[in-house]
Amino acid sequence: MDFKQKKILIVEDDNDARTIFLDILNSSGFNTIGAIDGNDALDKLSKDKFDLVLLDIIMPNKDGITTLSEILADPQKYGNMDIYMLTNIDSDITIQKAVEIGAKGYFLKSDLNPDQLVETVKKYIQ
Repeated sequence: MDFKQKKILIVEDDNDARTIFLDILNSSGFNTIGAIDGNDALDKLSKDKFDLVLLDIIMPNKDGITTLSEILADPQKYGNMDIYMLTNIDSDITIQKAVEIGAKGYFLKSDLNPDQLVETVKKYIQ
């Protein structure tokens, strides 16, 4: 599969983490774009279509749960793509809420190594 044809939006407020995710996935052949928070993500999603969104849960301005809800409430505006949450919170309640709203799953950032990230994204994007 040609992953360059698939667009991934990585929504992460931590500059270092966002850069690492972008670098790992770009160097593995993915077409990735970063967003700094929920508002930035909604802006990018309203202007371009993505195949996959990796969405941080805790962010300033607009958190991931609110952003997820807004994306899923208006697929005409934001598109219809799979969304996976990024988190360091191993809280069943927060993750369960995101999945109930419509997230396809989640990544625990602290448990991911680069190979796992790439392999998991390959699986999700197919």
